[in-house]
Amino acid sequence: MTERAYENPRFVEDLIRLIAADLVEFDWLDGFDIECRNEESIHQHDAFAKLKYRK
Repeated sequence: MTERAYENPRFVEDLIRLIAADLVEFDWLDGFDIECRNEESIHQHDAFAKLKYRK
């Protein structure tokens, strides 16, 4: 998993968009919340993204 992540780096906001694009295809889901945090080792802050979706 870690090696694949290094080969295909993504921003946290891009990750949640990709996940959301798959989840909206499930008719039985009325909505979902997605949160993603990247604990930074270079910067003094973490990268964080949040997405809420309701049908």
